[in-house]
Amino acid sequence: LVDFNLSFEIVPKVNLSFKDGEYNKGALKGEWVLEGAEGCGTSNYYFPYGNKTLVVKRDNIQTLSGIRNNAEEMKNILLIPGVISREQNQIIFDQILFTFKFTK
Repeated sequence: LVDFNLSFEIVPKVNLSFKDGEYNKGALKGEWVLEGAEGCGTSNYYFPYGNKTLVVKRDNIQTLSGIRNNAEEMKNILLIPGVISREQNQIIFDQILFTFKFTK
């Protein structure tokens, strides 16, 4: 069970043809796209700066996404030592991205 996983990459400037949403936290302002289905897959966040883009990939797992609304299953999973909830995941994600600062 992977309840939290991020990867970071700097790539040449990216122009998205579609987006699932926007994300703004601290110095980061960008868009995100879900690659997956039914709450499972990867959310890719794109933060442009200059002629480059910071890409943050965030793993999602269906069971903790809330999409299935199976309270009993969710309760049992959250009883596993060390597993974090969707809400805790979001807090950690926001705290990490809030610390980013672009310098020239």
